[in-house]
Amino acid sequence: MEDRTFALIFHSLRPRGWTSDGGKAFAQQLPGSWILSTGRGTAIYQLDAGGRYVYALDATTSVYQISDAAALLPEPR
Repeated sequence: MEDRTFALIFHSLRPRGWTSDGGKAFAQQLPGSWILSTGRGTAIYQLDAGGRYVYALDATTSVYQISDAAALLPEPR
């Protein structure tokens, strides 16, 4: 899955029955390693509390800084 697509899907999630506390509980629970297995291989996302994440797929590793605004910006043409 392409990173921008992942960010758009992730930021659009609205679980039923969930009320916002401004992201405080979510920000405390999100940091850690998350694994996504696909037909292309296994991707690992390592998220920290500062909004930075490391993405690794096979031998490629990338580091990103993400925010709501950056994730939702249109792609440059």
